[in-house]
Formats: sequence, structure tokens, C-alpha cells
Amino acid sequence: MIDGNTYNYGYIGSRATGPEAGDYMVVGPDWKGEKPAGIKKVFTSTTPFALTVYRTQLFNPADMPNVEKVQAGYKVQPLSSFLKQPAPPASPKIDFMPASSEAVKENFFGYLAYALQFIPPSPEDKEVRAKLAKLGVEPGKPFEFKNLSPEQKAAAIEGMKAGEGKVKLWSPTRAALLTGRNHHSVATGVVVDQTTGYPGYNSVIPRDAVAIGEIAANPATNCRASFYARTCSNRSNARFTLCGVLIARLVGLYSTSTSS
Repeated sequence: MIDGNTYNYGYIGSRATGPEAGDYMVVGPDWKGEKPAGIKKVFTSTTPFALTVYRTQLFNPADMPNVEKVQAGYKVQPLSSFLKQPAPPASPKIDFMPASSEAVKENFFGYLAYALQFIPPSPEDKEVRAKLAKLGVEPGKPFEFKNLSPEQKAAAIEGMKAGEGKVKLWSPTRAALLTGRNHHSVATGVVVDQTTGYPGYNSVIPRDAVAIGEIAANPATNCRASFYARTCSNRSNARFTLCGVLIARLVGLYSTSTSS
């Protein structure tokens, strides 16, 4: 489950919540209340709008009937239906800005200003929101890039280029850190969010390129992780620290996801 901040705020599946069927509740940032009877867990989105991605594993063509059975069990309903209560009054209709790829490119900050009204502020984005406000980018208020001064336009364009550069480095670097391998060998040659790439670069790390955290969490293979840490220490103390922290964090992450 992904919210408007692009945070993955929840997972439902065999690794995270177990293989058993269950009822789960997804709420927005303003929801207050007690978990209803029959609900296994409540997931809270930081924004009122969120995205859910469904994935059902298929082992081979003969497994398709099982997949269809699992998919038939997916059901989304409002809380009132789950509780068998009358539905509450409908929310006010929102007239969203008509959007297209070209329109967003031409008026990115205008769309950003519009979208910010649906993103509750947080301590993490306080600083960047203050900087945007200096440009006139404020939640729900119209914005025209052409009204900026030449200096402001130059600064905004430079900032967008710098941000794009960081994003382009992120996905391949993340894949390399997770697996300890060159990112080309784990199918990640481009940014995950991009829609194009070279053949074979699907940004899905193959199972045989097991993550360092999984290696370290498994008693049968954690010696390999220890060797990796020692190898780093032989090269420099700084790299040993990085590897040690990375392995510790991934072990904790992996252990949590398999034991919960």
C-alpha cells in the first residue's frame, strides 16, 4: 500500500501478515477510533488518497486455478458495509485538475501546489514547504511559473535537475546495496519508476540474487555476511562501518518481515 507521499505504509501477504485469510482496515490520517472487532490490523495512510498494488504469485501454468481462487477472495468495501451499518454521507466532490504528461511538464509547480492540499504537512517536509512557499507554491493556490523572476526561474530549474539526478542514481544503487552485487547483474539498469529500459532490465531483483539481510538472518549462511564485513574492513574502516550498519539494518528488516 502506497500513500500520496509515496511511502509504503503497509504490506499484506504471507511474509508480513501470514498465509491465513483476514480482514484489514485502511484509514486516512484524520481517522480516530478503535479497531473494530474482526479486523486483524489497521493500516494508516499519511494522505487521504492512496494506492494499493495487488500481486498474486503464479508458480506455473497449472497453478492458474489456485491463483484465480486467491484473486476471487480479494474484496474491498467501506467500513459501513463491513459493519453492516448505514453508509455515512458521501464526501464532497473534488474537481481535480485535468492532467496529462505534457501539462505536468509545462506547469509542474502548478500541479504540485494543487496536490499539496491533499498532503497533510509533516515535520519532515516543513523545510521544503517553506522554500516552495517563497516561490509562491502553496497548497491549493494557483501558480504560474511565468510570473517568477528570472533568478527564481533559474534556481527552480537547477533544483529540478539536481533532484532528477539523485533519483536516477537511487534505484541501481539500492539494488547494489541490497545484494552486494553490481546493479547490472540484478536486472536494475534504470530507475524503477521509468517506463523504458534495455531488455532484461525489469528492476525485479531475481530470487537467486539473495539480499544481504536474508543471508545474514539465516544461520546457515550468515558466515558469508561476516566474511563480507571483514572484507570491507580490510579495505577501510569507513567501508567496514557502512557494511556493518547496512547488514544490521537489513537483518532487522528481514527478520521483522518473516517473523510478523
